[in-house]
Amino acid sequence: MKSTLVFWTAAVVLTACQTQPANQPASSSPPVVAPTEQVSAPDPETESKSDSESVTMRALAQPLPPPPVVIAGDSTRARQWLVASIEENFADKVKEQQNSESENPDGIYTAQYLNYKDDAIFLVYTEDEGALAAKARQAFERKWAARYNTRYVKQGGFLFAPEGYGKAQVSQCKLKESRSFNAFLFEVVIHDLGTNTDGKGDIKVINTAQGYKIDDVLEY
Repeated sequence: MKSTLVFWTAAVVLTACQTQPANQPASSSPPVVAPTEQVSAPDPETESKSDSESVTMRALAQPLPPPPVVIAGDSTRARQWLVASIEENFADKVKEQQNSESENPDGIYTAQYLNYKDDAIFLVYTEDEGALAAKARQAFERKWAARYNTRYVKQGGFLFAPEGYGKAQVSQCKLKESRSFNAFLFEVVIHDLGTNTDGKGDIKVINTAQGYKIDDVLEY
């Protein structure tokens, strides 16, 4: 009986050892990664509007240039100079570019007119922006209304817009108004010989220490 009990105990121990599960390697669960915050790409339309506002309003915030010093001139000489300058301007692309540089003392425009026209061109960037367009236009008016009739400025080139001139010919240049020999307003028609089209408007010429200059272009 005693030997039977010992045998039974040994059998139980042996069975327990055989059924004991083998040690399992620790599970290698993937590390828990915190979800990253989604960053939206900038809206190109919003970014474009912001750029338009900053560029235009920054330009309009620049101070006015000093007005040109005007000396007495002669309407006949002013007319001759204007006709020759327009035709030479469009005959040479390099000269046309140089004429639009405010630091060029030999250019055909006054520095204040170039600045005025540049500001008018900046308005193009906001013209479809609703409230921003109105804000920019008001800033433009506040800046220039004392010197120019801003109703007649366009956003094209420095002469008549649109300008597609290759070679051009002044087909009309008639004195319209003279202001005490200090400023001359000419009614001008520029004929584009390449496209057979005309550009029309009034051009104001003044005499300065650097010679005659175009100080305004009114387009109707």
